[in-house]
Amino acid sequence: MLRSLCRRRASKTVAVGSALLLAGCAGMGLGVLADVALGAARKTFLGVATDNYGEGYRDDFDKLLQTLTNKDGAAAAATAPADPAAAAQAAGAPVYVPPPTPLELDVAVMREEIKDGRPIPVPVLDGEVLYDRFGSHGDGDNLKLNFRTNADCYVYVIAIDGTSWAQPVFPSEYAGYTNPVRPNTVYTIPEGSNWIPLDSYRGIEHLYFLASRTPRPDLERALVEIAAHVRPEDSQRAPGERPLLAQVQSDAPIARGLDKARVSSFAGVQSSNGQDHTVPAQAFFASRADGDVLVTRWFRHE
Repeated sequence: MLRSLCRRRASKTVAVGSALLLAGCAGMGLGVLADVALGAARKTFLGVATDNYGEGYRDDFDKLLQTLTNKDGAAAAATAPADPAAAAQAAGAPVYVPPPTPLELDVAVMREEIKDGRPIPVPVLDGEVLYDRFGSHGDGDNLKLNFRTNADCYVYVIAIDGTSWAQPVFPSEYAGYTNPVRPNTVYTIPEGSNWIPLDSYRGIEHLYFLASRTPRPDLERALVEIAAHVRPEDSQRAPGERPLLAQVQSDAPIARGLDKARVSSFAGVQSSNGQDHTVPAQAFFASRADGDVLVTRWFRHE
């Protein structure tokens, strides 16, 4: 999916595919839904991963999928903070401590569209078609990601491309900052007027955004194991080398911990010519004050 940071402009208006309904899942059995989503994701990804990269990669990739959907991963690894109300009562000075506000995760995936000769950031809708520069669509599409939370927390963004190749987007080399993230702060990947072009590996691509109040060392370990697998740069493949023929052909959205969603926005997003724009976003709210949030964005890479 991701190739390298650049300042190129996108020059095509792409077609819009079917939009994925937002996952406001209150009262719908979130644990069951997460299990069903994981099963669908494994069916979608694992056969393609085996065909393209072998059983060793497939096994580590499967671990990553299971870790990504493990709602108990943070609780098992982290030490619970002291209860400030209990500490105050023990000291003889009872105080009221309001419960923490449920996490809010605002997300936007954008591409650049040329309007009146100027590059304008526009949201990528789930199911939309984006083009790389290796086909017959000119310069192709460039991407930028934004997210924001309402509390100090840990955010992980993972991309899985159309060949089932997984890579971290945040934290990663694409981002100039790392965890933990600060509340009410817009994080942009890549920063400033830089945008990310698409590589030549095609199929349906997914971006998974996870916000957690505690670190996820289990997920970080799974990403390290995935990073041990290396594939050649697509532009460096010799004509006689075996191409990666298997492609993901169906979407695999995974949503967990969601109570509701609403429309939001990000201000100050820079296009490749350095101009600031306000762009639409989607805000997702955790169903519990201590819960995390996992959402998916996806598009068709052609």
